[in-house]
Amino acid sequence: MEPWSDFAWAVGVVEADGTIGPFGIAVMMKDRDVVVRVQEAFGVGNVTGPTTRDKMWRWKIANLEGMYSLVRKIMPYLSHRRLVQADRLIQRYELSKTPVPMICVQCECYFERLRRSGTQKYCTPKCRSRAFKERRNDLLVA
Repeated sequence: MEPWSDFAWAVGVVEADGTIGPFGIAVMMKDRDVVVRVQEAFGVGNVTGPTTRDKMWRWKIANLEGMYSLVRKIMPYLSHRRLVQADRLIQRYELSKTPVPMICVQCECYFERLRRSGTQKYCTPKCRSRAFKERRNDLLVA
């Protein structure tokens, strides 16, 4: 088959048997060859399986940038229901790129971090190490 037809076929599999959710795009089925072909057609994601209980194989892409890139490519081929799911994923990606204002717990300066970068409390690594040294000294004195 032509590469574009493999891609269109894989989009059809995602449309029919796949999931587009906030934490990944996935296809689960008992046919390993179909799942591997989906991965080859898209060129991203991982194939795992079979599961012990129901012997299912799964192709999944959970990397946020990879999901965003793939969803942008497949959106023209999706049904309304899947488009709504894809739109939520795109909104989540764009929100993750929005900086959040923070105040450093050590020096009380203002800084920004990206939403998806966890629970950053310090403006710099130097500030963080200074806070840990102060805490350690307080524990040694007590």
